[in-house]
Amino acid sequence: MLEANPKFKVRFDTYGLAPSYGPKNIRSGPCFITKDNLDKVVKYAGRYR
Repeated sequence: MLEANPKFKVRFDTYGLAPSYGPKNIRSGPCFITKDNLDKVVKYAGRYR
């Protein structure tokens, strides 16, 4: 299972992700940017020109 994979856990922690899947589906949609995760979003976002 993915939850037992150490690389998977590191990616979740690095990018501030949380699992959004169940036994019958995997959701892959937009994520909300809030004041709580803004620092991680800014760190990995591109620059506006």
